[in-house]
Parts: sequence; C-alpha cells; structure tokens
Amino acid sequence: MSTSFGGTETSCTYVQFDSTFTKPGVSFFAAAGDSAGQRDYPAMSKNVVAVGGTTLNISHLGSYVSESVWNGTGCGPSKYEPRPVFQDTFYSKIGLYRAGCDIAAIADPNTGVAVYDSFEYQGLSGWFIAGGTSVACPIIAGIANASGLVFSSSQDFNSQAYSLAGSSYFHAITSGSSGGFTAGAPWCFPTGLGTPNGLSSGL
Repeated sequence: MSTSFGGTETSCTYVQFDSTFTKPGVSFFAAAGDSAGQRDYPAMSKNVVAVGGTTLNISHLGSYVSESVWNGTGCGPSKYEPRPVFQDTFYSKIGLYRAGCDIAAIADPNTGVAVYDSFEYQGLSGWFIAGGTSVACPIIAGIANASGLVFSSSQDFNSQAYSLAGSSYFHAITSGSSGGFTAGAPWCFPTGLGTPNGLSSGL
C-alpha cells in the first residue's frame, strides 16, 4: 500500500496510529515528505517503509547515469519511535531512534515524472510534470509489487532490504544532502539504502 500523505511527527501519532500499519500480508510504503530534514508520520513509523527522494540524471537515450539526494526530501532520526531491529546494523550512525529513510526514488520536480490528471487541480489538468516524495513512494511500492515477492509485513520487507545493504540490488547515493543530512553508502538518512537497481529477486 502506497501512502503519499503525512505530517510532522508527534508522540501521540505513534500511540494512536502505529497499529494501523500492521495488517498481515500488507507492506505499507509512506512518502518521507517534501520539507528538507523534517520527520513526518507515518513514514517514521517502524511499521512502514519510509521512502525518500533523489534527483535523477539520465542520458539523452533515457538510460541511468547517476542520482543524488533531492535537497527537499524529509529525513532524519525520530524523536519518539525506538529504533527497529532491522536498523540495528547501522546503530552507530542512527542511534537509539527510528531513522528515515529506508529506500528512495526520483522525487526532484526538476527531474520529475509525467502525470496525467483529467480533473483540474490548482489550475492544471492534462499532462504535467510532478515531483516530491509523493511520486517516489508509489514508484517504490510499484517495484515491490511487480517483483512478485510476498512479504508478511512492512518490517519483513525492510528486514529483507536491509540484509542487502551495500549490494548490487541498490544504486548507492553518495552525493547531495537535505536538511543537514548528507548522502552516503551503504545507508544514509535522506535516501536510506539507495534506489532499487531494477527488478530483482531481492525485492
């Protein structure tokens, strides 16, 4: 399930809503938000896959060249949610609390994706270019769905993904920053493990 909504985390949101994202056989993906370095809920829930954003560079033929951190992506350590087990490997970098993001995809509106809307929104209708982590999130959810693999929960998905940290399953994001959080491999706050390197048996 892809969720392209959120708001600044509070201690109450975790108490009230974390259990909402624990449906057997369902993986929840949430946009990390479009305010640099801000920690949004539900993306920061331990029961959700937090999706950050990148700036994508492709060749004139449409092939992948490189990616960097989109400087508007939400990310950082939660103030309230304890670090989940799947992030234990990166304890020295993350600390005691849940960190976002887990994974990322294109989000920079300047390198955005074509969207068609038949209803007028903010004066626009038809084809236009859109960006933000609300674009990145359904891209990642779509890749997970197209892989044909079944995960028992979001935490199951994240456990599998984090076990592949630093592998060829991901494009490592090693340049750029957002809200004072910088890129880095095999994991960083703005883009997590990086972006999926196509469909694979890993994800």
